[in-house]
Amino acid sequence: MMMHTEEQLSTSPLQFYRRAFWVALTITIMLAATLTLHLYNLKLQQTFTQFETHYQRLNSQLDKTITAIDNIFLAVNVSLEQPLSYEFTRPVLSPVVQRSNYFYQSLGKSSGELVGYGSLQGVDLSLPYWRRVMALGGVFNTSLALLEPLEAIAYVSESGLVYVQRRNHQHSELLSQIVSGGFKQNTDLSRLMTSQRIEVAGKSYFALSNKRISSSGDHTLMVFDAQKFQTLFYDKSLPEAQIYLTDKLNRNLINSAALIASSYPEIGELAPWHDGVTFYKSVDSRPLDLVMTVSEQGFSHAIIYSLGLEFSFILLFIFATYFPLHWLCEQIFVRPLKELFSFIQNPENTQNNYIVPKLWLDEFKQVKAIHKHREQLFARVKDDHQALSDQLLQKQQYLELAGQDKERQGAVLKGVLDAVPDAIYYKNSDGALIGCNRAFERLVKAGKVHFLGKDFKDFAPHFCEMSHIETKVRSQHKPFTQQINLDNNSYHTTVAPFFSEQHGVMGCVGVLRDITAHQQALQLLQVSESNFKSAIEYAPNGVVLVKVDGSVMMLNKAAEQYLGCEKRPGQHVSTLFGHENYQQMAQVLEHLTKQKLRVEKLSLTQSGVYRFLDLRVSLVCDSDKMPKYFVIHIQDVTEITTARLEAERATLAKSRFIANLSHEIRTPLNVIMGLVEMVKQSVTERHQQTRLETVTHAAQTLLDMLNDILDFAKVESHEVSIKNQDIGVSQFCENLFELIEPLAKKKGLDISFKVDDAIWPCLLGDKQKLTQIMLNLLNNAVKYTTHGAVSFSLSLDKNETEIQQIRFSVKDTGIGIKESDQGKLFDAFTQVDDSLSREHEGIGLGLAIVKHEVELLGGTIGLKSELGKGSEFFFSLSLCKQHFATPFEQLSCVYFGDYLPKLMQELGISLVRDISSLPEGTKHLIVANGQLAELSGQFLTDSLRSDIEFIYVSDSELPIEHNDLLAMTTVCENQAYLQSCLAYIWEREKGNLPALKTQSQSGLAVQSNCWYRGALCLVVDDNEVNLEITKNMLQQLGVNTVTSHTAKDICEIVDKLRPELIFMDIHMPEVDGFQAAELLSQCDSISHIPIFALTANTEIAHQQEYLHSSMHGYINKPVTLEVLESVLIKHVKPQRKFFDEAFALQQMMDEPSFLDNMMSKFAEMCEKYLQQLETDFVVKELILLAHSIKGASAGLGFEQLAESAKQLELHLKQEQKIANPELVVELKTQLLKVRAFLNKR
Repeated sequence: MMMHTEEQLSTSPLQFYRRAFWVALTITIMLAATLTLHLYNLKLQQTFTQFETHYQRLNSQLDKTITAIDNIFLAVNVSLEQPLSYEFTRPVLSPVVQRSNYFYQSLGKSSGELVGYGSLQGVDLSLPYWRRVMALGGVFNTSLALLEPLEAIAYVSESGLVYVQRRNHQHSELLSQIVSGGFKQNTDLSRLMTSQRIEVAGKSYFALSNKRISSSGDHTLMVFDAQKFQTLFYDKSLPEAQIYLTDKLNRNLINSAALIASSYPEIGELAPWHDGVTFYKSVDSRPLDLVMTVSEQGFSHAIIYSLGLEFSFILLFIFATYFPLHWLCEQIFVRPLKELFSFIQNPENTQNNYIVPKLWLDEFKQVKAIHKHREQLFARVKDDHQALSDQLLQKQQYLELAGQDKERQGAVLKGVLDAVPDAIYYKNSDGALIGCNRAFERLVKAGKVHFLGKDFKDFAPHFCEMSHIETKVRSQHKPFTQQINLDNNSYHTTVAPFFSEQHGVMGCVGVLRDITAHQQALQLLQVSESNFKSAIEYAPNGVVLVKVDGSVMMLNKAAEQYLGCEKRPGQHVSTLFGHENYQQMAQVLEHLTKQKLRVEKLSLTQSGVYRFLDLRVSLVCDSDKMPKYFVIHIQDVTEITTARLEAERATLAKSRFIANLSHEIRTPLNVIMGLVEMVKQSVTERHQQTRLETVTHAAQTLLDMLNDILDFAKVESHEVSIKNQDIGVSQFCENLFELIEPLAKKKGLDISFKVDDAIWPCLLGDKQKLTQIMLNLLNNAVKYTTHGAVSFSLSLDKNETEIQQIRFSVKDTGIGIKESDQGKLFDAFTQVDDSLSREHEGIGLGLAIVKHEVELLGGTIGLKSELGKGSEFFFSLSLCKQHFATPFEQLSCVYFGDYLPKLMQELGISLVRDISSLPEGTKHLIVANGQLAELSGQFLTDSLRSDIEFIYVSDSELPIEHNDLLAMTTVCENQAYLQSCLAYIWEREKGNLPALKTQSQSGLAVQSNCWYRGALCLVVDDNEVNLEITKNMLQQLGVNTVTSHTAKDICEIVDKLRPELIFMDIHMPEVDGFQAAELLSQCDSISHIPIFALTANTEIAHQQEYLHSSMHGYINKPVTLEVLESVLIKHVKPQRKFFDEAFALQQMMDEPSFLDNMMSKFAEMCEKYLQQLETDFVVKELILLAHSIKGASAGLGFEQLAESAKQLELHLKQEQKIANPELVVELKTQLLKVRAFLNKR
């Protein structure tokens, strides 16, 4: 029942009892806290007064110290003015320490020191003045004794001579600083001058000085120890204070701590200790000022601790008083009131644990009746109040919405005004400010609360101009705009009136826009534009500004001079240039405009004074990237262009000279070498053969030198280009080996080479240049090596997916090269040994060409050499891998050995350790060194029947006992050439290479037949000797040759002769080689015949001309058998021989005269055969004729003619008619060919 009553009391006034109790307790505590805070402020004020008194005491101490220092300076000056009362008893110049740049004189420990820069000679120390200076020793000693911080005192003359007395004579660093001017003083700041604090020997010093006379540089200098000077104040200061001693430049002189600020604000009156306090007093009459700073924590730390204890005791007392009082109130007052409310609210017969006294029962009932009546009245009032509240709520909501809308509009307006960077204010009609934005607050440097309701004159008198403008606005009721200056800034000011709904002036609004930066930028722009115009006008290069429509905006003096025109207003750009030049210029301008490019380059020649002009045209666009105007920069390059043309003419002249030199030397060389070869065939005596060999060697040496000169000329003229092609590593190295081996063996040298197994079998690069580089290096190695060995190697430096970096190296055990000579080794026309007695021949171009070609290929040639021990030349090139068209997996290639090399793993070749598990379909079996013995004879025999090709990799020759078994075995004679086998297989599968060296059953190598033997070639040359030499070389190769001295009737000759190949000289009378080749190309029936030029001209330009003409290639003179054979192999198709002269001579019992007689008769027979073929005939007669031609031509060695007759005979016998007329035409062609050959023979 009691609990129920307490819940009902939650809505009675008694519910506020406990809340009131806690509010009273809180207020009491807040009062206690307020009193404590007041006490805290009182104690802070006392502490501040204590620190202030302490600062005044220290400041007085500083005044005394400065006064003492001032007195010392005064005593020094007075002493200098008075005459001496005594004489020096000894010479002051003895002893003197004179150094190279200074002198030093010690006058005794108590008498001081004399020091200065330079020499003491010429310094008159006997003058009375300097005698008085040196007599200051007593004053200086007294000063050192009286002032503990004083470390040294000196008198310094204007000439740099110093008289000084120091406290400590052990170290000279301080003396050096005094003499060298280390204590440099500030000037004209006070009577006594100070220096900055400097560090000397781990200590800090500063100095005070005083001039003797203001117009003289003589002064007295007192040097103080900063640490000792600091103790004068720190010994008497409080630990919370920080002391600084500053000069008039606000420099700290006694310690290294930085000052708080360059200036100190005044101490506030309300709470001076807030954020700490700085005590500072500047006295103009003294050079030093004392600054004392105390942090806020230094003020309040001890006070907070004591007040915290006192506040804790007060809180304890309040709690001890309030809680017992609360308990008594609960028992005496609250409980009866609770029971009264319970009695009122519950029915009368309800039992209650609290018995109402009988004396109070009637009163309780009366109160209960009154309470019920009150509740009824309250219910009616509540209903009426609710209805009224609803009406008020509706009105209130309407007003709130209206107020929120107005507040929102006001906030938006305020935000807009504050966002405007211009200063905006508005006043009422009385001139009082009623509002502004933040920009205006920043302008007047104050908040709204400081000036709202005021006029400008009350808080900003410098706004007087604004007041005048406002007066005009209020009187004339219209806006005014004016530019005014405020605080050195310019403002664009507009003041306008604003009106009420009745059109009355309510006030004015002002807008101030800061245009200072704009005006400054405008001024700078005007200056810059003026400077820009001057720079353009007087620039050394021509400048022309042209509008998009072509009108000239600007033309400077240099442009007028270069273009030979005068400046005219409104002139068009076309008037500046000639017609052709303007057309080029117009195209450039149009191109720039369409493509929106920035720069175009143009070169012109201007008429009048002949000039070469380099023009650069730029397009200038606006911010929208639309063209505005063109800038044409003109540079006179006449001198540069003239020099370049002269250089080109000189280069052309050199090239022509070299070409003529090549042609004129190669032609007689061709004769010499050709005739020597012809004479060799007829000479049998040994000594004559030796002499001919000497002539051949001399001619070849001359040819090599000529080739070197031509190659170097090509390199110098940059006519050399890179022609990449496949490089089979094995073939490349073997070719080098085969070319160098004879030279090495001739000198008794061992030659070898080594190739890294990881190098890719086929690479892409300039094979010709790489071969030339290696041959040059190898030739030099053999030339300069008398005994020992020469070797070359290819090693892998770097391996990537598509590229390998290969290191090429050539080593020898020759004479070596001095380190001092290695620098000039690659210079052109230079040999290390330039003496007349040098042993080795040459013109010194080989290594120069090597260097240029290596650099052209992207490498750098290097050299390691030691005199007497040999040399190594090396370079590295990056070469691309050539991927195999047919993977090795498809070639069924298997490796038999213990492990599979890495390169074969990359190529997908499989490994077989047991020969019995050889995969089915294997075509190529690679057998490693030492594994051949494991192959049984029966297996080898069975394998041969299945056409398996063996590739035996060995360091030695194939064992003899296996020669009869391995009839189809390819031998690679070097273990380092494992990958070479792969390259050969790949090349052979592509059809590019014949098979490798193959062992026959008899143990001899099988050589392929030279299919070009018996072919027919035509040689055209106007030089009889050259013609005979070329014919002789072709006949040595077994080729039938027809010669002609002229190309005048070349088409007719070739049409009749139909040769397999034509060799033609270029320089011939009437019709030259190019013209003849062009004529032949126009004849369809003979245009397919290959034509090769025979030329002594080796210029690249001419070689390119050969290749681009109707010719198929060229051969440089002197012609060699090797070159002729390579051309025949490449361009003569394998077919029956045209004429086998050896067979015909054998048929005539080796009687040349008999053969010539038979040839003449056969020529007549060919004429008859042709006549018979032109007449009508029956098939049987034609069969007999074909048979007759076949027999006669075959007996004389004309195989092609015999084959044509044979084919026609077989055709007629089978068909009994001419079903294929082309066979008859072919027979006629062969007859004409033979007849022409015999007539020319």
